Amino acid sequence: MRVLTAMRFSFSTLLIIIFTWALIEASGFPSQARIFPFVVGSAGLTLALLTLAIDFRRFRVQGSAVGGDAPSTASTSAYEPGSPIGYVFARAGKYLLWMLGYLLLMFTIGLVAAAAVFVTAFLFFEAKVKLRYLWIAPIAVVGLLLTLANAVNLFWPRSLMTLIG
Repeated sequence: MRVLTAMRFSFSTLLIIIFTWALIEASGFPSQARIFPFVVGSAGLTLALLTLAIDFRRFRVQGSAVGGDAPSTASTSAYEPGSPIGYVFARAGKYLLWMLGYLLLMFTIGLVAAAAVFVTAFLFFEAKVKLRYLWIAPIAVVGLLLTLANAVNLFWPRSLMTLIG
């Protein structure tokens, strides 16, 4: 089995575990507090299972879960023969740090503010969005989160700043 195929199976399996765990955890929440985690967890679990099923079917038919044009795409250029495997793990590590940074922000400043900061930073540093367009996404994300919170009467988890101050 090629490295990229194994990594696709591993990543899909990891997502299935994470979303299943999220659904199990959310089942212990009060009824209104579990709506958002259930929707996100159910959608994520469904998509992860679908991805794994498609990859498994493709693997059985083609002998690889990755299509023939995969090495030419931007996201898989690191997997071309001769590319150092360290580069692949460095890229994965970079995005893991993005996720950990987002979790740390949520813990320290709260979910809504962290979402705005994370979206702004990610779009600026990773997507290289121009400054004149950068304001749109954080406003949309904050608006969506606040609308959702207001619509179903959600109370976001307390952050470290609210616990200290």
